[in-house]
Amino acid sequence: TGSSGIGGSIRLYAGDALVVYGDLSARGVDGGGSIYTGTGGYLDLNGIGIDAGTQAGDAGIWTISAPSLVVVNGDEQGSLPAGSYYVPPLTTRNIQDGDINNAFATGTNVVLQSADYVQFDDAQIVADNASALSLVVNAEGAIFGNDFSIGSLGGSLDMAFNANASGGDGAIFFSDATLSSNGGNIAMYGDSDPV
Repeated sequence: TGSSGIGGSIRLYAGDALVVYGDLSARGVDGGGSIYTGTGGYLDLNGIGIDAGTQAGDAGIWTISAPSLVVVNGDEQGSLPAGSYYVPPLTTRNIQDGDINNAFATGTNVVLQSADYVQFDDAQIVADNASALSLVVNAEGAIFGNDFSIGSLGGSLDMAFNANASGGDGAIFFSDATLSSNGGNIAMYGDSDPV
């Protein structure tokens, strides 16, 4: 973040557990930055503040990467237990729709990346920003969800759903889903081959 130039790069990775409850900013003036939050195990980003937006130029990108991802409805703020060492439950890999929505509000593109599946569970994702933005979902396995919505209240929102990204087993199946791109493109494909 500065008076000119593109945003910088922030990369956070943990092999067993990534727990982040703060704000990360890679905002630029002439182009957005890049923020990566990844883990090989447990993921807890509840209440994270992400800003890789820009005043002009191309929007920045926030990438969330985990062995599997479940996008849930929520906007809780995470916190560490007082006066004790934090031992996370090693099975949770949820990302809140409220945190994705807040990233969109700063003009940041979002990428969900999974070594297995990505699930949308009652998520209500809304891009409320005048800029053209994108949501990209890359899963080595399936992409699925029930009773969820993804849409834009401002600029266009491109959506790309890429199942079995490396040519493995996987499919895309949605039930009671609403996708509203506001003039953006919606693509669903496999093997990282959109054509």
